[in-house]
Amino acid sequence: MSLDSLKLRARNAARRVGLEIKPSNLHSRFDLRLVELLKAKQATVLLDVGANRGQFATEILKSGYGGTVVSFEALPHVYQELSASAAAFGKRWVVAPRAALSDSEGHVNFNVTKNFASSSLLQPTSYMLGKGEPLTILETIEVPTRRLDSLVRTLGLVDESFFLKMDVQGAEHLVLAGAPEIIKRSVGVLLEVHLVDYYEGQPTWKQLDDIMTSNGLRLWDVHPFLRGVHGRLEGMDIVYVRPDDASVNAGLNSLG
Repeated sequence: MSLDSLKLRARNAARRVGLEIKPSNLHSRFDLRLVELLKAKQATVLLDVGANRGQFATEILKSGYGGTVVSFEALPHVYQELSASAAAFGKRWVVAPRAALSDSEGHVNFNVTKNFASSSLLQPTSYMLGKGEPLTILETIEVPTRRLDSLVRTLGLVDESFFLKMDVQGAEHLVLAGAPEIIKRSVGVLLEVHLVDYYEGQPTWKQLDDIMTSNGLRLWDVHPFLRGVHGRLEGMDIVYVRPDDASVNAGLNSLG
């Protein structure tokens, strides 16, 4: 039996039990594409805003990113777990003082969901609450808020080339409003975007796209991660890059 026939039989067998076999390469893996982009853009620091327990940073570092990750997280429930995860990577992974990043400095009520990962500065909509118990509010706590621009300066990150990742559950506009300097210094941005309203007052994808393009960033990659009824796309990761360096653009073109 030929190798192609064996591959086909394995693929069909996997599909019968609800699995899909795909090659592990840039075309199939978002994490590998992102690491290649970070290398091509020479991003020395990845700002991991909305780090939760550190799942994203762990994946990126294990996938080959050679720079430094700086994580930001507001929830005391997961901050200690995040710090423990970062400690295993030494100086490659730094955890900033606990705070919710926003457009001002002070304190704010923060809605904590039962799954922790969907917690937000914003109130959940009835649509989100209808998604099941893990997305319901467990408690509302007071957390400190910081502007990303000022917090990065406090950390002494002066001459770095940033890549900004945000997973802040509808509060992207607030984080961006507190980070005009960081946006200008970022070679790329990764946004987690909802295409339906999960939070009251969340920005639309079009509004976020307008902010990105007005800051000289252009769409580079899209990674769907959340679907609803009948397969409707409800959430995706969107990557933007700053296409202002001919040598870097040549490198990006070589990625596919």
